[in-house]
Amino acid sequence: DYGEDNVQVELVDSLAGTGGMGLMLMLAIRNRNAGMSLSENASFLREHARRICHWFMVEDLKYLKHGGIISPTTAFLGNAQNITPILKIADDGSLAIIGKQRGSMKAVNQLVTLYHNAKDTSLGEDVMICHADAPEKAEMAKEKILECNPMAKIQIRPLSLIIGAHVGPGFLTIDHFGNRDFM
Repeated sequence: DYGEDNVQVELVDSLAGTGGMGLMLMLAIRNRNAGMSLSENASFLREHARRICHWFMVEDLKYLKHGGIISPTTAFLGNAQNITPILKIADDGSLAIIGKQRGSMKAVNQLVTLYHNAKDTSLGEDVMICHADAPEKAEMAKEKILECNPMAKIQIRPLSLIIGAHVGPGFLTIDHFGNRDFM
């Protein structure tokens, strides 16, 4: 009942964004439905927060420049050469550039390869693909993931306008359970 004064709350830093937060929520609901207490569930989520992988690409480097992740010169030269960076959310919650591809389709393929190499299905087969005005890239990623893992339970979601304003159109992320540090 929402009117009670004795509502218990546990804070859990998901170390996540976009679809990773959705995966944490799905895991919390699954745990609750399995009978886990609030404190047990929160402890479990804290233990497993680092097992959510976030692989993503930004199509227009000006958004990384505005966020202070790359210099204006790097953004200009990268855009001129059609460079698409591959990023991840690191264990401390920061963003880390882990690779680059020439063109967004090659970048989508690299995201799928990262998923395939890092996936760990012991927490479930759930995969969240989030995009900023790039439904065709999201569908392509989904098809490629299903080729290597037909059991994957994939949800495709558009980003909110707030997040989308920070990453720009063409952004794509693949979030799943796995080993972030396999590389």
